[in-house]
Order: sequence, then structure tokens, then C-alpha cells
Amino acid sequence: MSTAATLAASTCTAANALGSARLRATLAVLALPPRIAAARPPTALSGGSAALPCRARGSPPPRISWLLPDGSELRPGAAGRGRAAVQPDGTLLLRALTVFDRGTYTCRARNAAGSDVAQRPRILSQPAGLVRGVSGEPLALHCPAEGSPRPRVAWTLPGGRVLQRPQLRGRLLLLDNGTLLIGAASPLDTGTYLCRAHNDAGDSSLSVPVVVAAYTPRITGRPPPAIHTTPGAAIQLHCIVLGVPKPEITWELPDGSVLSTAHQNPQPSGSGTYRCTARNPLGTHSPSPNRRESISDTRAGCTAGQVSVGGFSKLVPFEWDLGLNQRVWCQHGMTRKHFRKLLMQ
Repeated sequence: MSTAATLAASTCTAANALGSARLRATLAVLALPPRIAAARPPTALSGGSAALPCRARGSPPPRISWLLPDGSELRPGAAGRGRAAVQPDGTLLLRALTVFDRGTYTCRARNAAGSDVAQRPRILSQPAGLVRGVSGEPLALHCPAEGSPRPRVAWTLPGGRVLQRPQLRGRLLLLDNGTLLIGAASPLDTGTYLCRAHNDAGDSSLSVPVVVAAYTPRITGRPPPAIHTTPGAAIQLHCIVLGVPKPEITWELPDGSVLSTAHQNPQPSGSGTYRCTARNPLGTHSPSPNRRESISDTRAGCTAGQVSVGGFSKLVPFEWDLGLNQRVWCQHGMTRKHFRKLLMQ
């Protein structure tokens, strides 16, 4: 505890015919700054009264005043403001309480050596209802609080364990600002968490219900039995998946290679069966063989460009789109290149 001191020096002198003697004495007058004693705030009902004590020690004896929620200051001996008055011992008396008397009341003690303020902690965040977490992902529970002296924040976990000092290691972290961090949440973390902020002036608490969701992957929807396409044409294979955490989707191609949605979009590389698999930390799901995507190529042929007129085959140019921005001209059932080669022969 810091103190303030006033020094006063006095000198005593005695003399006679044979000589004299002198004594110097120094007097130190100490002043102790105020210190407000802890007191539990009362609980009152509407229409009743409440007494908020404020006991302070110090030298010289400190003067007590109260700061009301509207910002005004009330001192002992002053005319009471409406239904509020400060008693000689520093107690604040509130009469005929209503819901409008809710708020923060701050006790202040002063003397020549300094001052002290006692303000019950107030948790700044409001209950937001159920907090939903995702299995495998971090979860943050916030509990910011203000008060004087600075409040200390503690968390009580669903199992009864109490974290009451900053912890910066492990899966559960309690930060200096009162935030509780849960790394890689799991369904076992589901429950009600209690935040308590406390100081010498009192305490406040906040309950936070938490549920952590987790579902194994499930592939939904029914794919068509087969997809027919032309060579080089782009196609889309759909794989609708439900799961928490979000599943990773991979495709197994006909040649046995695997594509992951985390790296690239799957594209068909040939005829065959494409298999979709969904994974998350809780499990894996892959459809049965009769639910795989079956793709076959429709090869381009020149017979579609041959038209019969008057009993003989007339050479009719026909353009066939092969995809890949390539076109082939056909005549008489053959590509133009092959047809010209036949004429030259």
C-alpha cells in the first residue's frame, strides 16, 4: 500500500551557566490512501428498497460519494435526489425501486493521499442464445467485463472444471480479456458454460449454452444410370453431400486415379465408371456400385452426312462437331480427306 508522509522537524534547546544541549526531533505524519472493503451487492424487488454499503479505510478518513447510473454524483449529507440518499457511513439507500433503477452504481472514496473506486463488474456481452459449434473447428466464447478494480474472469465448464487464471496452452485457452477458446471442438464439449467476473465490489455471471454438431458424411440424390457425351465435350458430375464438419469430396476415375475437390475440378478422361467418395473426421461414405456415374463416348461418324437422292448417293457436305473446337467435313460417308484420296486413286 502506498502512503503519503508529511515531515515536521522540532528542536529542543536547554542551557545554563555551564553550557547548553540541543535535541532535534522529526515527526512523520503518514496519510493512507482509501481502500474500499469488499461487499456483496444486495438483491431487491420492485417496490422495495436496497442498501448498497461502501466501507473504506484510510488516513485521514476518506470521504464517500456515489456515482449514479445517470452520471450524477451523490454525497453524504446532501439532499437526497428523489428516492436515493447517502447515509453518514457511506451506504447508498434506494427506496421504492422500479425497473428504471437498474444500472451501475459506483462508490468513490477520497482523502489527501488519493482515491479508490469500487464498481461491481459488468459483463458487456449479452446472452445470444444457443451457441453452435462445428466438430473439428475452433470455438470462441466471449465474456468481456468492466469494473473497478479490474474484474477477474473465470469459466466453469459443463463438467464442473473451473478455469480461473489465463491459460495459453492446451486445447482450452483462457485469454486475459476473458475469452475462452476451444480448439478442435467435439460433441463432448456440448453443455452450459458459466462465465463469472468478480472483483472486490461484487460479481456478475453469464450462462452460455453450447452445442457442437457432428454428422457423418451422406451422399444424397440419385444419379442417372448413364451419361452419353461426345469426345472432348465438358460434362459435370454432381455429388451432393451432407455432413458436419464439411466433407471432402474425391472422385475415382475409370483409370484408378483420384481427383480431390480441394485441388481441381474432375473432368472426364474416357468412358467408364466414376465413383464419388465423401470423407470427414467422423467417417466415409461412397455409393454402392449401382449408384456410380457411368459415362460412354458417342463417336462421330460420317454416315450422318450422307443423303440419298434419286436412287444414288449425292455428295452432300455435312459438318460434324466433335467438341474440342474441331470440325470434320464429311462426304459420301467418309471424311473429305479420305474422300479426296479415294478420287485420286
